[in-house]
Amino acid sequence: MPGRPTAVRSSAAAATVLVLLVSGCGDHHDHGPEVPASARDALGCAGAPYAKGSGNYDTGPENVQDDARKALDDWLDEEGSEVPDVRLAETARHGGAALFTWTDGRETLAAFVVQDDTDGLDGDRGWGVTSYAVCDPAEWPPEQSDEAGIQVWSNADGDRVSTSLVHSEAGPEHCDWQGMTFLFLGSDGEDGEFYGTPPRELQKLLTTTYAAHAELPGDARDTGFQRDGRELWVAADGSAAYLVAADGDAQRWPGPSGTPIRCA
Repeated sequence: MPGRPTAVRSSAAAATVLVLLVSGCGDHHDHGPEVPASARDALGCAGAPYAKGSGNYDTGPENVQDDARKALDDWLDEEGSEVPDVRLAETARHGGAALFTWTDGRETLAAFVVQDDTDGLDGDRGWGVTSYAVCDPAEWPPEQSDEAGIQVWSNADGDRVSTSLVHSEAGPEHCDWQGMTFLFLGSDGEDGEFYGTPPRELQKLLTTTYAAHAELPGDARDTGFQRDGRELWVAADGSAAYLVAADGDAQRWPGPSGTPIRCA
């Protein structure tokens, strides 16, 4: 997830590579609907995709393969940090194109178009992922987004809201920040970024201190988002977020004093 600290975006945004279990037809005969050129056309998302793109076969790290499923496995091993650990099924194949999808029983939440005769490194040609798209984690079953480490928030009606509006996730393990939580308002935190239980060594980079119990400022604004029984409020100057429980107890999460905090 470009620009996000990754346990993950980003989490996620090194990204955690998720293992894939692939199911589907055992032969290579044509079957199913037509394979779309764009994986986005196979999705049933209510909103915009969370992730989309194609394989990087001109530069790697993935490589073209001699089989469609092998190409999918290879892409997921190398690039699949934004894909949940789910079972994908081959739902269509026509000639040199195959479609793999994840469906929750109602809607298709992820799709991969894999095509033969894809150009690879050093003049290689074979099967490669030429298009992929994944619905927003807010549309995944909660157990899948939780397992992926993506903390989805809800609106005042209790409906899960898009991660492009708000989401949170644990910090990256490779920087030993897994004990803190990154909270993003807007896409990649463009409307605010805040940190829960940040380590002491990051204090000089923060606008204020983290507090497990704090008083909500009178001029703070209610974002309308909530998670785990706490409402999300933001200080008028944007310096901190306040996670407010029903009894009024508030946690103060500081923002960055300069550029957003990232793990190298």
